[in-house]
Amino acid sequence: MRDATLTAFRRVVDLCLAEGVDCLLLAGDLTTAAEKSLRAQLELQKALQRLAEAGIEAFLVTGNHDPLSSRSAALRWPPTAHLLGPEPEHHELRRGGELIGTVSGLSHAKPEVRENLAQGLQAPASPFAIALLHCNLGGRATHEPYAPCSLDDLLNSRFDYWALGHVHAPEIVRAANPTIVYAGSPQGLDINETGPHGCYHVVVDDARLVQARFVETSAARWCAVRVDVAEVDREQALVDLLRERLGQVRDEVAGRTALVRVRLEGRAPLHGWLQGAQRCTDLAEELRDAEDPTGPCVWVESVVDDTRPLVDLERHRAGQDLLADFLRAAEQAEIEPEARAAVRAALQPLLDRREMRGVWEPDDAGLLQVVRRAADLGVDLLLPEGE
Repeated sequence: MRDATLTAFRRVVDLCLAEGVDCLLLAGDLTTAAEKSLRAQLELQKALQRLAEAGIEAFLVTGNHDPLSSRSAALRWPPTAHLLGPEPEHHELRRGGELIGTVSGLSHAKPEVRENLAQGLQAPASPFAIALLHCNLGGRATHEPYAPCSLDDLLNSRFDYWALGHVHAPEIVRAANPTIVYAGSPQGLDINETGPHGCYHVVVDDARLVQARFVETSAARWCAVRVDVAEVDREQALVDLLRERLGQVRDEVAGRTALVRVRLEGRAPLHGWLQGAQRCTDLAEELRDAEDPTGPCVWVESVVDDTRPLVDLERHRAGQDLLADFLRAAEQAEIEPEARAAVRAALQPLLDRREMRGVWEPDDAGLLQVVRRAADLGVDLLLPEGE
């Protein structure tokens, strides 16, 4: 896993060589300034040299994690690698001497850029005008608001294609006129970055029509797996079910390593048993034992118990005690928008904390999950002893 990000980037370069592309666009945060990894910078140098030997140009801008102010190793890059500066730059892109396009953009000079950098970019006269920028488009709350810009900013700049960095998940924001793409990161970095990660292979025809094809490059894929165990009443049956579900993950990742967080759900007969010390840890270790970690495998990062107690809630809800009042209040919180709004308001001080940014931004489904989990915990605490 220490090599996963490097492996993924090598695969990006391999793709460039295999497809014979005209250029590679790198939209920032290639390295993390805080780590000052010489190895990462040397790998980047090698990659740029491989591209140069094939006659492929590379255009790079920096982001908030690798701003120009953070460059710590003065390594020599080939002349085909162009690191754009803190002011707007425009570079010609040629094929066999013929002008086929331009690449424009600018880098982050410092770690926290609050200015709208997109407003300083205007497309030059070009057969195909490309803009390269590390930015937060549309005020995405799950990402730091560095280089914030709006969709109108990009539309008014008259570029044909925007290659954006900052968002780690791949996304085609707009398919045409102009095409706007977040390529994401070539490798998911943690459990919050599940699913395929890679890059886009972009083909432009003579009519400026764009086809952007996503290509997965990740060495390992993070997976969040939910398993309903409401019908499982034996420990062996639980282990068998989890092994079956992990087998499905193995098929889905097609030869890659999968790093899996398993979340157990449902009003389960085994809820009480799962509360025992180390039960989820023991389950994770049991599932790992069948894997060979020296090659592609399905590796259980953790097993999380989100099951609910198996009780007759309808009978308790019809009662006249504290538990009945609690269950009726929880039911209202599930169905009434005003109650969910009150839950969100209660959570807001936590969500506003800087360290929570990007970790969790609850939508209605997320709030409903919070309400149900809180109700389950309350039921556990308020149930009469022995029930």
